[in-house]
Amino acid sequence: MTTTASPSQTQSRCRSSPMVAMLAMLLASGCGSTVQERVAELNRAGVAHLLQHNYPAAEAEFRQALALAPDDPQVHYNLAVVAHAQGRLADAEPHYRRALTLQPHSLPARRGLALLFWQQNRQEELRQFITEWLNDRHDSADALALYGWYLLRQGDYPAAETVLDRALAIEPHHPFALAERGRLYELYHYPDRARSLYERSLQYDPWQPELLARLTQLRRNSP
Repeated sequence: MTTTASPSQTQSRCRSSPMVAMLAMLLASGCGSTVQERVAELNRAGVAHLLQHNYPAAEAEFRQALALAPDDPQVHYNLAVVAHAQGRLADAEPHYRRALTLQPHSLPARRGLALLFWQQNRQEELRQFITEWLNDRHDSADALALYGWYLLRQGDYPAAETVLDRALAIEPHHPFALAERGRLYELYHYPDRARSLYERSLQYDPWQPELLARLTQLRRNSP
């Protein structure tokens, strides 16, 4: 027999949670959905601060979100990003790892942790981290794009080109693969082709400030 909780039962469940300050909102629609909406609002506010390089304000928003949703992979990823942006790699790493525990195939979290390994010259960990994911998901455009990123930074441009082309054959609009393929063109001194791929990447994922800066520089350097 299906039962429906009465308003008093819903109120009791909400009071048992630690989010006392949110009680009025929780009573309106039940605990779960309203908490998720509030977490989403905090994440959006934090990202807005992050894009303006206001890291303390961004972190404050993300920590409020974490208090409400300690097992939300996006919150952990956002905290990793804000710590990483400030050079606090020791603080960023556990949040990347927690995000990946909760969402193992998250490309943004894997990219962030891979970059952290690269910056700390943890080459063996980096190689193992990337190749294990590729072995597990050898037909994934995400895994191939990350492997192409790795090969490019190892200086193996022909192999990177092959791998990135495989990623784009699977998913032609993959923003990360397009950006890295454009980076190869830039390294090969084909700025027009690089610019075209950067523009396509930004078309599918506009939230890439570093890529936008690179594209802006390419445009300025064009004759």
